[in-house]
Amino acid sequence: MQDNVQNTPPQMNQNYPPNFRPQKKTRWWIPVSIIGGVFLLFVIFIIAFFSFIGSSFDFEEKEVNISEETVLSIDLSNGLPEYSKQDPFSIFSGGGNSALSFYDILHSIDRAKEDDKIKGILLNINGSVGRAKGAELQEKLEDFKKSGKFIYSFIESGDEQTYYNSLTADSIFMPTEGLLEFNGYGISSMFMTGLFKKVGMEYHVVGFEDFKSAADSYNKYKFSDSSRYQLEVLLNQFQDEFVSSVSKHRKMEKAQVLALLNQGLFTVDSLYKYKLIDGMKTKTQVEDFIKSKLYPDLSADSLYTKDLDLVSVAKYNRSKYKQKGEVDEDKTIAIINSVGPIYSGGDENSLFGGGDYEIRSAKFVDQIRDAAEDDDIDAIILRIDSPGGSVIASDEMWEAIMEARKHKKVIASMSDVAASGGYYMAMACDKIIAHPSTITGSIGVILAIPNFEGTREMLDVTVDTISTTTSAQFLNPMYKFTDADKAKLYTLSKTIYMRFLERVAESRGKTVEEIREVAKGRVWTGRDAKAKGLVDELGGLEFAIDYVKDMIGVDKGKLVYVKSYPERKDDFQAFMDALGMESKIGAAGNQNFVDRVKSEFSPTMQSLILNMEYLTPEMQSQIKYSLAMYDISRKERFLMVMPQMIDYK
Repeated sequence: MQDNVQNTPPQMNQNYPPNFRPQKKTRWWIPVSIIGGVFLLFVIFIIAFFSFIGSSFDFEEKEVNISEETVLSIDLSNGLPEYSKQDPFSIFSGGGNSALSFYDILHSIDRAKEDDKIKGILLNINGSVGRAKGAELQEKLEDFKKSGKFIYSFIESGDEQTYYNSLTADSIFMPTEGLLEFNGYGISSMFMTGLFKKVGMEYHVVGFEDFKSAADSYNKYKFSDSSRYQLEVLLNQFQDEFVSSVSKHRKMEKAQVLALLNQGLFTVDSLYKYKLIDGMKTKTQVEDFIKSKLYPDLSADSLYTKDLDLVSVAKYNRSKYKQKGEVDEDKTIAIINSVGPIYSGGDENSLFGGGDYEIRSAKFVDQIRDAAEDDDIDAIILRIDSPGGSVIASDEMWEAIMEARKHKKVIASMSDVAASGGYYMAMACDKIIAHPSTITGSIGVILAIPNFEGTREMLDVTVDTISTTTSAQFLNPMYKFTDADKAKLYTLSKTIYMRFLERVAESRGKTVEEIREVAKGRVWTGRDAKAKGLVDELGGLEFAIDYVKDMIGVDKGKLVYVKSYPERKDDFQAFMDALGMESKIGAAGNQNFVDRVKSEFSPTMQSLILNMEYLTPEMQSQIKYSLAMYDISRKERFLMVMPQMIDYK
């Protein structure tokens, strides 16, 4: 009996309740060992992976060797961005630091003009290029031709602006099945009022003043008289400039060019018939044509097997080059690129932003403070290409510019568009420089507030409220706005508009009434803005740089260093940052985007937004623009934004 007791497991001597199963001794170390082993393998893999890519990819930019008889290839398929967003994964495709900016292209043309190895330029004009940058590019190419080198242009398809960007070429070629709109200038805009009414929704719009038409598509069925007038003025100026340029470069009478525009040409054979292009060739045939010019003594068979040495702008700018002119080692200019709609805040995701260029006030403030506090920087250029946006953000940036001016000279250089909030930024600067083709002005404020009372009634939805004050339900979109609500809103809006006018008047040394006469929300070309006293000088980016050099005492002919914002990271750092980046919203395929569209819009609007890919590019552009403005208005009621002009060419 004693033996039985001693042989009984100790736990059996305990008084456990019925059906209780004693817990076995835990082996915690087993899962811990497994997890630790997996983690160790993961660390080893990461180390091995980065050791591999470190040996496989050279993150340093390699110098490019340029051979004799080389042709500089300028591809404008991606337009002429003020700065190019860095692709952190280009290291895997061999692209390296291939991102280009407008300044990069201007710089490459200057270099090519003096480089004996570069025999000419091949232009590939198939992208969308703004009018101001396109005009400055044309001026630069005309200067290049003073070297006696050739320029040939190839166009697959496009419109008047595409053709305008090719006019400096010695010869313009298109493929037989190409297409070019040579039929005049026009603007089309969609008006959504009828759609909104179908879903019981309406917008109450307050705009200062007559010409402030950015929200017309929300509450009108067509252009207002003021809006139509200002747009007709712009279109006529665009066409006059185009006709003059075609007449000059193609040796045609202006009346003949205008007659052809009225006739409307599209097919390549008609363009060739009227001597608007010089030949019908494929891209390969154009390259063969250039080879025949470079090697006139070679036989046809030899030319066929001979390679044409083409170098892209990205590679050419990494080639060995002896800088023409002495560099002033003590002078540096900062260029802060401010491109896109204006949002308040920093990097937080927006519903419809993130994919395109945008100005974030918090990032802008950091950039201009960094430049203002940098002892090595002598002056700042704000390169502005923006239709405006948030009032709050515009004001925050105005304050930051005014503060920076206490430390450095700040000059505004307007690109294609610097209007409304974009002009608000510029007026804070010491001087404003606009290109003659810049679209600027639009000095005004606009509010577009939706009201859903009709939608609620259609759906038989009732609303009850509890308020502690008589104004607690001010602008509640579930109730029809009262006359008192509208009057109060008008007063609030006018206060912001008057502050805008006062700041412009102070900036331009004029009275408020003088500024009001040229404000009222009207947009102007840079040339007209100069005549109206809204800008100081006319010129492009390079003119602005030379202007600032003179301000800071750099001798004419000397060069200076340029520091560009946003600052560019080396490829490895960009790649590492990308590994931890949050996904951006902005594509219909993004589930977060889809969910938010469904939560914020009616079924009809959902269908329109989520199926944008099936609409024309012009319709897509306007919807995206409207959604961007809606995105800003989700946080703010007051906007400084110019109307979007669709299909102006």
